[in-house]
Amino acid sequence: NKLPVVMVNNDTICKGMTAILTATGAVSYTWVGSMGGTFPATPSISVKPLTTSTYTVTGTASGGCKNTAVGTIAVNPIPDVVVNSGEMCKGTTFTLKAGGASTNSYSWQASDGSQIPNKEEVIVSPASNATYTVTGSSKGCSDTAVANVNVNNIPVITVNNGAVCSRSEVLLTATGGTSYVWSTGGTTPTIVVTPSSTTSYTVTGTTANCSSKAVSVVTVYGNPNAGFYMNPHELTEDQPKLILLNGSTGKNLIYEWTFGDPESGSDTSKLINPFHEY
Repeated sequence: NKLPVVMVNNDTICKGMTAILTATGAVSYTWVGSMGGTFPATPSISVKPLTTSTYTVTGTASGGCKNTAVGTIAVNPIPDVVVNSGEMCKGTTFTLKAGGASTNSYSWQASDGSQIPNKEEVIVSPASNATYTVTGSSKGCSDTAVANVNVNNIPVITVNNGAVCSRSEVLLTATGGTSYVWSTGGTTPTIVVTPSSTTSYTVTGTTANCSSKAVSVVTVYGNPNAGFYMNPHELTEDQPKLILLNGSTGKNLIYEWTFGDPESGSDTSKLINPFHEY
């Protein structure tokens, strides 16, 4: 009797998967695995090795002659794909970087439907919180990981302006953030400044790691110099009316005259050049 020509297939699987070995060339079969185990006496068996293993099948022909063949199941590890998550400010970008698989083997899916290139490192700019699923492959085996990107709003920072006389104090108060940094070095919502000339102050407000700026302009007016002239210089019974000629200097002046004549009933005036009759 002739020896049977027994053949069996090889296969490559990812760790945790199942392979099918099928023998041909005989009428009955028995199997032995390099890692042990018990197998049915059938032409095909299902195996799930954790590492690369060999399986020897003995085939018996109808005349009783036997022959063997060896099938090899190669086991490749499943890559451990990882990706970073994080937060960003609305209107900016965020960089996602995947790892754990072969270079140039990554594909992405975004929860907002945006198209993402199949690269290891990608830049995204979602308008609101989004998730990104990345699949990476290595030696035919794949794994997935999910990144969460939280989008924080940029705060709207406001601050008051001011107008003071030279060397006077003015209170500047910023709103809209949870922390502040002023161009003066201050870090509180409110600061007191004493500018000697018109000055701009910048405040940076931050909320949830997102920042924006606002500018306060404090206009400084020079201190006025009060002065006046009298006409005539002396009052007489024939000339009881006194005309006062303004000689003050300064900008945006407001006048308040007092004549020292409370019994007249009109002892004050807001005119630039008033007159008074004693």
